[in-house]
Amino acid sequence: MASRTSETGVVNRGTSGGDSYYVTDVTTLSGGGVRTETYRTDGAGNNRVLIRTIDVSNLGEITKNETSSNATIDEQRDFLNKGSTLNRLIKSQVNEVRSDLRVEVDSSGANVNVISDQIFEIAAGGSGNTSIETGEEYGNLPGEDDSGDANDGGGSLPQVEFNPVEDRFGVTDNRKTEYENLFYPEDIATSRQDRIRFTMFYQSGRSFNFNPNAGGADDLFTFGDRNIKTINGSVTLPIQGGISDTNTVQYSDSELSPIQAAGAGLILNPNEAFQSASQLFQGGAEAFQNMLSSPEVQNIVNALKVSLAGTAVGANLTARTTGAILNPNLELLLNRPSLREFQFQFRMSARDRKEAAQIRKIIRFFKMGMSVKKSNTSLFIVSPNQFRIQYLAGGEGNISKDHPSIGKIKECALTSLNTNYTPDNTYMTFDDEARTMTSYEITMRFKELTPLTESDYLETAAREDSIGY
Repeated sequence: MASRTSETGVVNRGTSGGDSYYVTDVTTLSGGGVRTETYRTDGAGNNRVLIRTIDVSNLGEITKNETSSNATIDEQRDFLNKGSTLNRLIKSQVNEVRSDLRVEVDSSGANVNVISDQIFEIAAGGSGNTSIETGEEYGNLPGEDDSGDANDGGGSLPQVEFNPVEDRFGVTDNRKTEYENLFYPEDIATSRQDRIRFTMFYQSGRSFNFNPNAGGADDLFTFGDRNIKTINGSVTLPIQGGISDTNTVQYSDSELSPIQAAGAGLILNPNEAFQSASQLFQGGAEAFQNMLSSPEVQNIVNALKVSLAGTAVGANLTARTTGAILNPNLELLLNRPSLREFQFQFRMSARDRKEAAQIRKIIRFFKMGMSVKKSNTSLFIVSPNQFRIQYLAGGEGNISKDHPSIGKIKECALTSLNTNYTPDNTYMTFDDEARTMTSYEITMRFKELTPLTESDYLETAAREDSIGY
């Protein structure tokens, strides 16, 4: 048996509940089973109070699922809500430590037991049918009803559901799902050295629904969960120099002239505009004439005439005739988030035949993973594998955790891989059967699959004083 404890995570329940802190212990059981124990703690991870225990056998059977009497009503509701922040936090915490527990090795370094990701996913509170990071279907607390409005009178509109392409066309592939755990240099597997680890997963498309009977905007248009499956195997390499990341958000200049603002106000509030006009005409012809003859209104009318004339002839008549321009009310407004990119460069030189074989397998791991997959039909090709990248800080007993002083990386796609077989600009090989090159240099570019949001920091940051992402 082996056990790991996640870092402390926080759940914010707003003004009604404030911040609550949690850690999850993950323990491997005999024969490949897994136990998760979730505790409520203080902000430092101390004063632990057990709130839930789940035991899962090596066959994926839940042998224990017990919510403690110490769990609050909010926590009980969170356990039953598929998309609750607490459930997502627990899944993230289990994912955080599972790489250290997935494979058990004997004294020679050989794998003696490989625990599937589905077992970890079930122990995190999921069904085992999707990845550990995605939500699952949960029931309701006694007395709660998820059937919608019971008094809709039978007049509800039908929901429209669009299923992913693999469901409608039966698309499958023959991708490789089992790789070795590869290390360069070899001794990094047993050392306390900080490291970077690459693992792979793949995901299918998702369904999406349009529900015209939704009670709120969040339920009007919804995406289904992706079916994410982790690929066994990993590559562990030493952390290189030149570590950096760039967080960007795209903004753009935006203008709104007084004339545009007036038109927008008329379109957005037609009732108020009509009422204002009605009140004006009710004052009689004399009041209307006085309003039109006021200097302010005359300025507006003249500006409108010149602006419309300028638009018609394609010239800035306002500036030419008055030496002024309409106030553009220039502001910098959010345009879109950005997806971060990362580049890694590793140079590998074998010291013996075994390490030479490891290097060749490492290069193959990335090349195979990033390649598109053939499907069972010539109509489609299937997406490549995606990657999880972790900076790990080594510790006692070869225990490693996310490095708190280097920014985390979200799930990525490998967009390019350059392999330099002669980084010394000289062709030279070892005298082995495979004629292994004396050195290899690989340069990889990764791009995150989803943009960063503040929720990523609130839900998955290992510690409050860690950099996060």
